[in-house]
Amino acid sequence: MRAGRVAGALLTVVLLAGCIHRPGKEAPTLGPNEFSRLDEAGIAQIKEHRFARFDLRDGTLLPEDVGLPETSSPIIGDPRDPEITVELVGPDGTETITTRTLGVSPSKRHGSIQFFRAPADRTAAAALLREDEKVWGIQAGRVDSWLAATADPTVGQDQRYKTVLGEGVGRSGLVGSVEASVKNGTESHLIFVLLGSYLYTPEALAIIRAKGSSVTVPGPG
Repeated sequence: MRAGRVAGALLTVVLLAGCIHRPGKEAPTLGPNEFSRLDEAGIAQIKEHRFARFDLRDGTLLPEDVGLPETSSPIIGDPRDPEITVELVGPDGTETITTRTLGVSPSKRHGSIQFFRAPADRTAAAALLREDEKVWGIQAGRVDSWLAATADPTVGQDQRYKTVLGEGVGRSGLVGSVEASVKNGTESHLIFVLLGSYLYTPEALAIIRAKGSSVTVPGPG
């Protein structure tokens, strides 16, 4: 999946970047029915105004929707920059997140939007993962397992310990995946919003909700 190829680059750039599920302070620069583009001018606007909005109502984000060629996967921002407010308009509602670094991989087959969280401490990290059970539909048992494993302070010493907590269908109707990692007591989360029309059929959504994974969902033809 294209998302996997982008994750390493994002991790290198934004491990210290923070993001939380709340609106930012900057006023939107787009009208209510307008969406961000990712060509040179569009990225410049996002960087200047710290705001982006993407139309994901059909579960896809195509290159032509955002003014990009098929192979482009821009990473916008820097962990030292102010946060960017991002509105993700999904099938069932809008999810608003903030992040200092945003990765976008539009595609006709396997697309994604990626962002990092760097919680202030382990208590805050646990609270965010519990919220992900609603926001991204992650199964509670997966969160329980992570919290139990990382309660041992020796886990993640010197070498990063990480795991994918699974996939789910969030309250906005978007399919999300959450990866948690910890090293020397510092926890971070990588969130993928998974895109592709094949993931958003009633049958596919039922599988993802039941199994916490899209592995058995038939891929695009």
